[in-house]
Amino acid sequence: MKLRRVIAAYILSPFAGGIYWVVFNWQLNGRDPQMWRDPIGIVSILGLFTIVGYTAEGLLGTPMLCWFRRRGCSSLRSFLLGGVVIAIVVWLFISLLYFPLFHEKSLVFNLMFLLVGCMAPTLLSTIVGWFISGRQITSRWTRAE
Repeated sequence: MKLRRVIAAYILSPFAGGIYWVVFNWQLNGRDPQMWRDPIGIVSILGLFTIVGYTAEGLLGTPMLCWFRRRGCSSLRSFLLGGVVIAIVVWLFISLLYFPLFHEKSLVFNLMFLLVGCMAPTLLSTIVGWFISGRQITSRWTRAE
């Protein structure tokens, strides 16, 4: 596999979570066409959640990828399991960081935030990353094909 595919996966997969958040916010606003006329808002949402994706990918995803690869578990299933773990860690971090806000919300709100706010963009980014480079990660990263 060429190293370029791994680099492309690391660069492009967090954008999938950012794009998810842009579309999700558009859905939450009742598909308001005015939202698309605000490029600063779109770039802000995309940038914020892409930075969150890069941070989670760097701090949690890379060590988990190396651990799974060392164990010989580099399938889509193991990638998704790693994505679930990353989503739960991000959810716990945000919930503890904003504890006064989330403490007042119901259990259903907190679970929906876990599923829709953390799990969906993380798993989407994981799937994009796997389709870009995942099949080749089972072989050597620098082997030319």
